[in-house]
Amino acid sequence: MSPRCFLPVLIIFAAACNRAPGPPGIALMPEAPGTEDDLVAQIATASLDEDGDDLEYRFAWSQDGVLRSEFVAQILPATETA
Repeated sequence: MSPRCFLPVLIIFAAACNRAPGPPGIALMPEAPGTEDDLVAQIATASLDEDGDDLEYRFAWSQDGVLRSEFVAQILPATETA
């Protein structure tokens, strides 16, 4: 009878988790806008993604708590705020 050979088998289970990134810090510029100034949303502090994923920022503007879906750029024209 031939000797038996046992080899260890290592099985690794990796739980794939994709955690949501933290919120970015936002700055609204200029700090003291006039009626003829465009409003610019700037990322003051980047979001932290613990998974190391690439992030993409998208912008939306609301007026009196109501989303203005036609404005999705980083800049809100002064003609909309006067």
